[in-house]
Amino acid sequence: MQIFTQNEVNNSQLNDWPALKELDFVKVLEGNPTHKGTHSFGSFGSSLQIGLWECSPGKFEYTYPGNEICIIEQGTVEIIDSLGNVRRLGPGDSMFTTKGEVVTWNIISKIRKVFMIA
Repeated sequence: MQIFTQNEVNNSQLNDWPALKELDFVKVLEGNPTHKGTHSFGSFGSSLQIGLWECSPGKFEYTYPGNEICIIEQGTVEIIDSLGNVRRLGPGDSMFTTKGEVVTWNIISKIRKVFMIA
């Protein structure tokens, strides 16, 4: 069992991850967003990944390599779908994306989320 209390989410140590601009499924559009995270289950390339992810402000296009559900725990982001629809998400909001879906993340203030990718 994995439980994410608010205290654990807020205070977890995260590891630097590869630069967004180096990932073939990410296209940085504005700024220099940097991200870090940790896996509590699985790892990069696993068929199931669960963990925490954080990213600084910036804008990038992301093509989802798997189905993902996430819950925003900190920060504010505008999510722009392929039709141009914009949704503003903050703490407590969640979203689900499907493998291959293209979404633009416009991070207004540093984001931290709990995620599961399958």
